[in-house]
Amino acid sequence: MLPRRKIIEKKLQFEDIADTHIISKRQELGLDIYTPFHFHPYSAFDVAVKNKYKGQDMIYLCITREKAQADKYKILPKHPLSVSECLTYKKYLLMNFIVYM
Repeated sequence: MLPRRKIIEKKLQFEDIADTHIISKRQELGLDIYTPFHFHPYSAFDVAVKNKYKGQDMIYLCITREKAQADKYKILPKHPLSVSECLTYKKYLLMNFIVYM
């Protein structure tokens, strides 16, 4: 598996199923150097893809938590479209923590 940026750099052929707003935000945040993955097969994204490509074969690549930890996978705690909200909230908490410390 390759991240989107590598696929584009290598001019590999692929069918894009990602939302364009999410792609843009991932690029803006520098997340396009990582391969996105989902924690479970019934996320909103998964259901939307299954509905759009109904009747086509799909596969799930699964790994154990131990493998993810050993390979130092990075986990984004929020969806890329809500990261700015997350950062704003974190900044607010940090400012309040410093003021009240």
